[in-house]
Order: sequence, then C-alpha cells, then structure tokens
Amino acid sequence: MIINTLTLKNFKSHKNTRINFDGNISLILGKNGAGKSSILEAISYCLFKEFNGKKIDNILRKSKEEDDVVKDMNVTLEFTHDNIDYKLERGRKGKQSKVKLWQKINDEYVTKFNGDKEVTRDIQRILQLDSKSFLNAVYIKQGDITDLLDKNPAERKELIAKLLNIDSFETAWNEIKNLQDIYRKKIEYNDNELTKKDTIEEEKESITENIDNNKKKLEILIPEITKLDKLLKEEELELSKLENNKVKYDNLLKQKKMMDSNLETRTNEKDDHEKKLEQIKTYEQEIISLEKDVKKLPYLEELKEKKEELDKNIEKINENEKIINDIETNIKIKEETCEAHSNRESISKELEELNTKKEEFNKTYLEYQKIVTQINEKKDNVARIRRELQQASEDATELFGQYFNSPESIERTVTDEKEKTEHFIDTLTDQINKNTNEISVLRNDSENIQKSLDELKHTKDICPICQSKISADKHEELSNRYNEELVDISLRIENLEDSNKSQNKKLDDKREYLEKINSIRIEVLKDKNNVFKDLSAEIKNLEGSLDEYSGVKASLDEADNQIKELENKRKTLEEDDKRYYFAINKLKELGSKEEYLEENNRLNEKNKVLKAKCHDIVVRYAVGDDLVIQIKHLRDKEKRFNMLKGSVQDKESTINIINNLTNEITSITNELNNTEEEIKSIEYDQNTYDKKNKTYTSNKEELEKKKALKIQLETENNKDTEIISEYDKELEKLKEKEEEQKNLKDYTKLLEQLREVYSKDGVQKRLRKNVEPLITKETIDIFNNFDFDYTDMTLDEDYNIKLYNKNEELDTNMISGGEKIVVALALRLGIAKVLSKNKTDLLILDEPTIHLDEDRRQRLIGIIREINFVPQMLVVTHDDEMETLSNNIIKIKKENGISFIEE
Repeated sequence: MIINTLTLKNFKSHKNTRINFDGNISLILGKNGAGKSSILEAISYCLFKEFNGKKIDNILRKSKEEDDVVKDMNVTLEFTHDNIDYKLERGRKGKQSKVKLWQKINDEYVTKFNGDKEVTRDIQRILQLDSKSFLNAVYIKQGDITDLLDKNPAERKELIAKLLNIDSFETAWNEIKNLQDIYRKKIEYNDNELTKKDTIEEEKESITENIDNNKKKLEILIPEITKLDKLLKEEELELSKLENNKVKYDNLLKQKKMMDSNLETRTNEKDDHEKKLEQIKTYEQEIISLEKDVKKLPYLEELKEKKEELDKNIEKINENEKIINDIETNIKIKEETCEAHSNRESISKELEELNTKKEEFNKTYLEYQKIVTQINEKKDNVARIRRELQQASEDATELFGQYFNSPESIERTVTDEKEKTEHFIDTLTDQINKNTNEISVLRNDSENIQKSLDELKHTKDICPICQSKISADKHEELSNRYNEELVDISLRIENLEDSNKSQNKKLDDKREYLEKINSIRIEVLKDKNNVFKDLSAEIKNLEGSLDEYSGVKASLDEADNQIKELENKRKTLEEDDKRYYFAINKLKELGSKEEYLEENNRLNEKNKVLKAKCHDIVVRYAVGDDLVIQIKHLRDKEKRFNMLKGSVQDKESTINIINNLTNEITSITNELNNTEEEIKSIEYDQNTYDKKNKTYTSNKEELEKKKALKIQLETENNKDTEIISEYDKELEKLKEKEEEQKNLKDYTKLLEQLREVYSKDGVQKRLRKNVEPLITKETIDIFNNFDFDYTDMTLDEDYNIKLYNKNEELDTNMISGGEKIVVALALRLGIAKVLSKNKTDLLILDEPTIHLDEDRRQRLIGIIREINFVPQMLVVTHDDEMETLSNNIIKIKKENGISFIEE
C-alpha cells in the first residue's frame, strides 16, 4: 500500500490540511503538540475507524471562536495497492457518520462501497490484513526500536508477541477463565435451586389434601345455608307487616308531640302580645305630657349658637387690636434704624471690592510660591541624579579598572567587554559539552570492556565471545589488554573531568562578570544625564522669572489691614441692621393696619344684631342662666318622646296578631283531638314486635356466619389451586434447569479443553515456533542489506540475536552502537514483513530517535537513509537533525489551536 494524499477536515486540531506524499521518504516535522501524530491517527481512523479515545467527539476539532462553527468532520485518503488506485473517505456530517470507498477505473473514481461495515470489510480484503495486524506491520511506534534493544528477553518476547497478535490468544485464555468462573457460579446456583424440588412436591401434596377436606365441608354447609335462607324470608315478611304498623304508630305520636308543642308556643305568643297592648296604652298618656316641653328645644339651641358666635367675634376684635399695636411698634423701629442700615450696606460694597483685589493679589502670590517650590524640587532632583551618576561611574570604574567621565564612555566599554565575555562563555560551554559527550562514550565502552573482562574471569581455556578453545597465554593476553584499556579510559575520564571542573570554575566567574556587566543599564544612565541637563536649564529659567513678582506681598498685607478696619466698623452697625430687617419682615408678615380697623368695625355692627336676637329668645321662653343644662334636659325628653311614638305606632298590628293567634289556637286544638282518636284505633304491641325482631336478627347472623365460612373455604381452595399451579410451573422450570445443568457441565469441560489449547504451551507456543524461522529469515535479509562483515545471524525462541563472524559468535552486547540499532531495526522490519506477508510497501516511523542519546540518534538517521527495500516511508519527528533524510519535508505548525502545513 502506497499513500498518495491525505486530507483532514476538522480532524482534531487540523481545520483543513491536505498532504501530498512524494518520494521514498516523507518527513513530518514539527514541535510537540503541533499536530504531527494526529496525521498518523487520521490514517488509522480513515482505514479502520481506529482512534484514541472512546467517543468520536474526541477527534472532532474544538472551536475557540464563536463564528467558527464545526459541524462536519472527514478524512480522505488516496492510496495505491497492487497497482490499483483507491480513494477512501470517512467522517461525520452533523450527527450521521459517512463512509465511502472509490476505485479508479479508466482514470475516473467509481463508487465501490458505501457504509461503515461494507467499506471496512473491503479494506481488510484489499490489504489482506485486519486493523491490528496492518498497524503492527507498517507502524513503528515511539520507543519500539529502543525497546527491542534494551528490554530483557522476557519483556522482548512479550513485546514481539503483541506485535504478532499472539497476545490475543493470551487474552482469550484469560477471558475463557472468566467464562469458566461465570458458568461455575451458574452451576452452583442451579444446584442450590434444584434442592427446592423435594420441598415443593411435599408442599403440593399437603395443599391438595387441604383442598379435598374443604370440599367435604362445603358439601355439608351449602344445604344448611339454603334452608336457613328460606326461613329468613318467611320471618322477614311477617316482620315487615309489624314494622308498617310501628311506623304509623310512631308517626302519629310524633305528630301529637309537635301539635302539643305548637299549641303551647301559640298560647305563649298570645299572652306576650296582650301584655304589649297594655304597655302601648300607658305610653300614649306619657307622650301627651312630653310634647309641650319638646317644642321649646329648637329655640334654646338657636340661642346657644348666637351666644357662641358673639363670643368668637369679640375674641377676633381683641386679636386685631393687638396686631394693630404690633404694626405701629415696628414702623417706629424701622424709622429709628434706617440710617444705620444704609451705612452698613455702603461698607459691605466697599469690602466686596477690597476682597476682589485681595484675591487677585493672593493668586499672584500663590504663583510666586509655586515657582519657588518647583525650583527647590528640581534642585533636589538635580542633586539626587548627580549622586546616582557619580555612583554609576564609580561602580564602572571598580568593575573595569578605568575612569569614566560620561555615560557614553561607559557604554563603549560595556559593549566591548560584553561581546568578549559572551564569546569566551560560548567557547567554554562547547568545550565542556564536548568533554561530557566523550566521557559518556568512554563510560559506555568501559562497561562493555568490564563485562567482557568479567566473562573472561569465569573461563580458563575457552574464549567468552566465540566459545573457541584458547591457550593460557592468549587468555592472559586478553585479560591484560582489557585491563590496560580500562586504565587508559579511566585516566582519560579523570583528565576530562578535571578539565571540566577547571573550565566550569572559569565559566562561573565569567557568567558572574557578565551578570555585573548586564546590570549596568546604559540607557537609564543616558536618560538620567539628559534629565540632569534639562533640569539645570529649567532651574535657571525659573529663577529669572521671580523678578516679576516683587511688591506682591506688600500689596496683599495693605489690603488685609483695610479689610479688618472696615469689618470692625460694620460690626458696630450689626445690631441696628438686624432690628431694621426684623421690622421690615414683621411688617410684611402682619399686613395692612387699615384692613384690621375695617374688620373690627364690621364685627361690632354684627354683634349689636346678635345681642338683640338673644334678648328676644330669653324673654319669650324664660331662659335661665343654666342654658346648657336646660338644653341637655330637653334633649333627653325628646329622645324619650321619639321612642314612645315608635312604640305606639305598633298598636294596630299588635291587635291583629292577637286575633290571628286566637284563631290558630282553636284550629290546633281540633287537630290534636282527631290525632288522639286515630292513635287509639291502631293495633300495635311493642313486646310482640321486639320478640319477632330478635328471632329474625339471630337467624340472620347465623346465615352470615355460614356464608362467610363458605367464602373462606372457597377462597382457600382458589388460593391453594393457584399455588399448585405455581408449583407445577416451578417444577417444570426445575426440570428445564436439570437439563440446563447437564449442558452447562458439558460446556465447562469444553471451555477447559479450549483454555488448554490457547495456553502458552498450546497454540501460542506453536505459533511462535512457526513464525520464528520466518522472522529470522526476513531479519537476516534486511540486515544483510547494510553490508556488515557478518557471515550469519540466528534468533532463539526468546528472540535473542547471535551474530557470527568467521569463527566468532557475538551477542548484541559485543557489537557497536550502530550495529545494535541496525539489528533492532532489522528485527522490527522483519516482523512487519511477516505480518504483511512480504508486502511491505509502507513503513511509518513515529519519533524513532526519542529516548536515544546523541550517538545513537545520529547512527539511526544514517541507517534510515540507507533503507531502500521499502517503497514508502513516513517519518514523524520533532528532531530538526532529521531534515537531511528527505526532500519532501512536511512542516506542521499550530497557531490559535489550529494545525496547518507551514509553507
């Protein structure tokens, strides 16, 4: 499979990205988090709907802007397989998923399949691989190469099992164990349920016996109920006749009682109204006596009103006389204080003019004080800046050992010294890093030599590397050579570490010196120097402007003295001025004197008329001095008079009521006599009725008991019948469960056999054994493409690699770092070729240099460059050093959360 183009729309951080894959190697380059790995995930999603996370929303681009609405998402992949071109599109439109596969026929894409299941099934048919096998075949994940190098045999074996999908059998082996546990619990549950069978059968037999007993009781009970029911009907008919006579008798007694009560009520009402009529006759005599006194009341009340009005008028005349006196007094005060008021007004105007002049003088004086303050503040700033510049010059002199007379001279020295120091620091840093890298390589070599030396110590006449026989001299020679190499490496490491220690001390000193240089803020010093010059010029200008303000203080003092003198004069006139204003305001408040005199004349005339009217009433009705008491006494008589008149008005209606009641009493008496005669004519005996009723009630209760017993027995039988039905159903279920139990036990045995087949010693072992020679062959073929000087290579069942060179057998610990990487890469590619059945057209490397040191990284880059047996490679990396691998470099960048290809 060769990928031609990939288009991502709203997939993860990619808004609209189209990638063309040209040439043998395409390098996808970008910083961590830029969206590189999303491209690989898009390929996996498009082919097999495989992506990180459980929900498809996780791969839908998240918008950060309100106007950036994300509704659709799709990935389009154009690829070639077996010389046939295909186009595959997978995504989501709204809430609906969409999948479509095209095949190119006669230079045009023709729809092949629509729908998730159909397309995925056809992709697996085209590639002849399922999703996991395909990804393991073409996709080398981060750390795969280093894991094959560094893991121990058991871990390496487990890793390769996962790549070959053999681990799925281990998963199945574990899942079968879970199934066995489930079925064992089911068997245990069924065993427990089946123990209920005997109990249910015993209870069913007991309930059946109870039903038969109840049926026998019902055969006796039903005829008894029929006989008793017939007797009750006869008694009920006889009792009904007696109850009819009882109802008539009781109704007539109630009527008689009501008539007696009504007759008594009407007789009492008649007596009450006759008493009321006698009282009315008494009231008529009293009304005649009261009427003569009541007629005088309106005239006495009029007299009272006239007297009250006369008193109010006299009071008003006195108030007006007092106001007239107040008006005359305030007119006199106004005339006495008028001159003092005029003088005070004149002084106030003069003071207002003087205060205006004083404000002008004061404003000018404040300007003068402000200039003096500005001069003092600027002089303080000049002194402070002079001290700061002098201190900076002294600090620079102390640091550089020379005298400076200006910020410009300091700037020139700082620039030169900074450039020299930074260059020296870079040189020292490069040398230290170079020494550190060399130390790392030497220590790695030392470990390998020490390992070989340790293996040599455990042998006498056999080479620990090739396992061939060697002489004692050769053994000693190898041992001495390894020891000498270890000593040389140790001395070299010690020299390099001493050199780094010395250079680190120099580096610290230079960094401290550079830090002091950087602490000198040249621009700040230059700004302060300019401020110093500007402030000095401003002070000179301000001091020259002070001549304009001479004599201002004397004019201000003279104005203050004049104001104080006039204010003293105005104060002596203040009391008379207050009296003047009080009189003016009082006169305005009181009003016109003539109006009050005119009102008094009018009130005096009115009083003469009122006095004459009062005298006339007193003489005519012989009114005494206690007018109020007389009026109160007459009002009480008037109330009594009105009340009596109301009572007398009811006289005629009372007479009519008495006549009506007399007639009604006569009628009730006649009806009562007739009712008493009718009661005597009815034949009714209470004792006979009670005896019959008691017999009937007793028989009825007996019948109810027997009926209740019948219902109880029938209900018990119905419930018992239902229980038996349920027991029959339960027994049927238990019978089915017995059959199920037999099947479960047979299936459990089958699962045990399957688990044994899927175990590590079963199909897993056979698959590993079958695939090992294939992987070995492919690994050797790939390794031989790199032209190393080895005659053979073998892999054991734990995938430990042995290399052979003439008569020597070497493991991976005995070969160089570059050879190790080639071996690991060859093994990984060999696995890929076995998985893809030798159709390895595509290889994807995800961050292949991650976790590798500098030496291994450089060697791996060189090895990848030499791979020529894979038609297409996609390499994802953040390592800029890998740009030399390819001319087709796809640089991924992310801005504002959106990934794109940088042009």
